[in-house]
Amino acid sequence: MLEPLAQLLGPAVLDRLTLALNHLLAAEPEATRRLAPQAGRRVRLILRGWPALLPPAPPVCWEITRAGLLERVEAAGDAPGVLDLVVDASNPVRLAAQWVAGDRSSVSLQGDAELAATLAWLMDHLRWDVEEDLSRLMGDVAARQAATVLRALGAAVRAALKAMAPLAARMDGGANRPGHTG
Repeated sequence: MLEPLAQLLGPAVLDRLTLALNHLLAAEPEATRRLAPQAGRRVRLILRGWPALLPPAPPVCWEITRAGLLERVEAAGDAPGVLDLVVDASNPVRLAAQWVAGDRSSVSLQGDAELAATLAWLMDHLRWDVEEDLSRLMGDVAARQAATVLRALGAAVRAALKAMAPLAARMDGGANRPGHTG
């Protein structure tokens, strides 16, 4: 029942994700400057261990434009210049907790080494300036107040995810703990 809905909504969600990523890239001139020389190369998102209870994740592939932005394209196959962004999605709670904490250990980059270095720099340095975007919508004072509330909410979510991490590890059976050989 969920699969037809996912097939219907998947492209729209991926288009919105692409817009959000491009907004983030465009807000940082150094990001687009670093990506522009990679024009024509592709980044493919691979979600490993996707939970079977969820509808299958749609294939996601972006091509880098001459402007240093992303354009969603059909899957790349084994074309040269493709970088696989592989994410361990087997435990979504743990993954969310890691990402909120700034831990990108669940991500690996495989393929084009030059593009991998650029993407690693982007993951380490790009941050969304929520307050700046809100100020365009509602003015500086309201944006500052909203950003304060959002930061407090973010801290609460981080604390909740951190508290849930041991539970997520137990549910995972410890299979992804360092030193575990399976």
